[in-house]
Amino acid sequence: MNNLHSYPNMEFASGHSFEEVEEHIFIRAAQAGFAGVFITGISSISQDIKLISNFPGEFISAYCRHKYFLHDPVLHHCALHHKPVTWHDSYSASLMTKETRSLHQLSLASGIEHCLAVPTFTNKGAGVVNLFFRGAREDFLQLCTGKYAELIGLSQLFFGELSKNYPEKLFMQFKLTNRERECLQFIVKGLSNLEISRLMNVSRDRVKELVSLILKKLEAANRTEAVMIAAKNGAL
Repeated sequence: MNNLHSYPNMEFASGHSFEEVEEHIFIRAAQAGFAGVFITGISSISQDIKLISNFPGEFISAYCRHKYFLHDPVLHHCALHHKPVTWHDSYSASLMTKETRSLHQLSLASGIEHCLAVPTFTNKGAGVVNLFFRGAREDFLQLCTGKYAELIGLSQLFFGELSKNYPEKLFMQFKLTNRERECLQFIVKGLSNLEISRLMNVSRDRVKELVSLILKKLEAANRTEAVMIAAKNGAL
C-alpha cells in the first residue's frame, strides 16, 4: 500500500468538476489499499438517500431500491458515535431485524465483507465514509489498525471536499423557496421577527408565515430545532 502521506498536501486541486473529484477519490482510496468507497450524508428526517460510490452495482441498486439505509446499523452507529467501526462489528452489535439480516446477506452476496465505516463531520452536516477492503480479514484488520489515524484523515478529506463544493451529492435538499432560505439564515443568527421583517422588507405577519413554512418543511417543533435540523442535513 502506498504511504498516505505521499499525496501532495492531502488536498484537492481547485476548479475540478464533480466527475474529476469523484474519480480522484476512487483513485486515492485504491492507493490506500481499498477496493471501493461509499460516501453519504446522514439525514435525520429524509426517507431517501444521496450517495457517491463505486461499490458493486448490484449492492447499491438493492440498497437504494429496498431503502435498506433506513435499517442500516452502520449508519445508525455513525449518527450516534464519532468512532470508526467495521461492518462486522456493527452488525454483531445490532438487533438483527429482518431488514438488517437481508442487508447483511446482500453485502455478503455482493462480495462486500470487510468494510471500515468512518464518521465524518463538517459545518454542512454529518456523514459516513465506508472503505471496502477485498482480501483476508487479518489483512483488513492490520491495515485499519496500522493506518487508523491516516484513514480517518483521508475519509474526512473526502467528505469535506464533497460537502464543501457538492453538498447536493450527499444530502437531500430541502425544498425551501429563496425567501424561506433567506429567512432561515436570519433565524440562524437569532434575529426576532421584527428584525427579520425590516431586513427582508416584509410585514411581521409575512415573517410569521415564512417561519411557519420553514418549521413545517423541516419537521421542526421550534426555531432552535429547525436550525439544528438544517445544520445537520446540510441546509445551511
